[in-house]
Amino acid sequence: MSTSITKNTERYKVFHRKGLLIITSACVLIFIGFLLMSGPGSTEQAFNPDIFSVRRIVVAPLLCLIGYLLIIIGVLKKG
Repeated sequence: MSTSITKNTERYKVFHRKGLLIITSACVLIFIGFLLMSGPGSTEQAFNPDIFSVRRIVVAPLLCLIGYLLIIIGVLKKG
């Protein structure tokens, strides 16, 4: 009897283990991307050329985009 209860609870789960793992890793990627984008900005008195670095313009947004795409994959993952 306990196996039928376990099968029924497995049947109605919203996210399975693989999907949750993908979603969690995607959230970590997005968080790292936002951390890479952060940093000091320019002021009216001093211009900071670091705001145009490859890390802030290319790498960090690409990590965020990959993270968002992985969230979509994790939500659609069946099992």
